Amino acid sequence: VDAAGALVAVHDHFATFGQNGKAMYDSEGPTRFPWAFVPNYRTEHSLMALGVPTGPLRAPRSNAMGFVMQSFLDELARASGQDPLEFQLKLLGDMAPLGEGENAFNAARMKGVLRAAAAMANWGKASLAPREGQGIACYFSHQGYVAHVVQAAVAADGTVTAKKVWSA
Repeated sequence: VDAAGALVAVHDHFATFGQNGKAMYDSEGPTRFPWAFVPNYRTEHSLMALGVPTGPLRAPRSNAMGFVMQSFLDELARASGQDPLEFQLKLLGDMAPLGEGENAFNAARMKGVLRAAAAMANWGKASLAPREGQGIACYFSHQGYVAHVVQAAVAADGTVTAKKVWSA
């Protein structure tokens, strides 16, 4: 993140199952959010032998990568002193749709679902009890755009409870 708070570089190194030098599940490529919007992006893999034959699985990459990427973006927003929603909207910018077919990504559509979820949750304006907060995340997978806002509470013993979830 540069001095102005813009995300300017990402080095994505992840461990995944694979064999014969080929990953079973690849990291999100440069045609997907958020990495297509970062000027300097590099990805690398460390492969682990699975040793167990697998068949089709329902969205194993999407489930894991959505959590990892959105958590990382939230950490970057917080570290740079920015609102997580505004950080993601700024990252999406005004870029034209990327890719073709089922891998096409439309930044304007993603911004729309982020804004819709934020509006439902009264993002940034909600009256929250002590030890409560909101988090926002979005993801593009299988031609679908989704954003969620979660309002959570942290008990004195550290237990976290999701109080409410808004989705667009």
